[in-house]
Amino acid sequence: MSLERPPHCVLLPWAITAALTLTLAACYEVKQLPAYAPKTHAIELNRQALESLEAGALEVALERASAAVQEDPDFDAAYLNKANILGKLQRFAEAAQTLRALLQRRPDNAQARVLLGLLIERGGDALAAAPHYEQAVRLLEEYLAEQDKDVEAAVNRAVAVYLSQGKAQGFIAINKVLAKFPGYAPAQTVKKRMRDKSRDDFVRVVFEPDTPG
Repeated sequence: MSLERPPHCVLLPWAITAALTLTLAACYEVKQLPAYAPKTHAIELNRQALESLEAGALEVALERASAAVQEDPDFDAAYLNKANILGKLQRFAEAAQTLRALLQRRPDNAQARVLLGLLIERGGDALAAAPHYEQAVRLLEEYLAEQDKDVEAAVNRAVAVYLSQGKAQGFIAINKVLAKFPGYAPAQTVKKRMRDKSRDDFVRVVFEPDTPG
């Protein structure tokens, strides 16, 4: 087995702020080869869902993402997209149910772990969210041990560290990213958020609807 980011995976964006879209490792997981490839129509439906989400058409986006899941129940990115859209519609219980369905199939999906943790924490149970964040840190660290030039994964690990270990450790983690990748704008924005905003705000805005454009 090897840790890989399969080329077919669509990384799902989620907003930390209106100014930053962060991708949290939709498909960082331990996989047996040969790698799975999703159905072509499911990929197209998921692409349409992402476009509708970007345009602010949340109900249309949800319809497309749900169809992608139905078309290919093994397509991780479609579950993540659907959960993200449900969260932005403030349908948090359904979003959590979608992520749990994915984790039953793919327990090592780092993004699903983080998004589920954020939903649980937003609901008021930070203690129950913690194991999901910790698992995401472990998964991202395993991936980065083999792919240490993946700056997105490094930023994502810093966010997961912030959520699992607190502000001080998160700050150390994001500073290490900036030392290795100086001037990387998403890392700079994450650092500013960690420094200037409360944890509650950091968690709360993830599932707020984005402003189109």
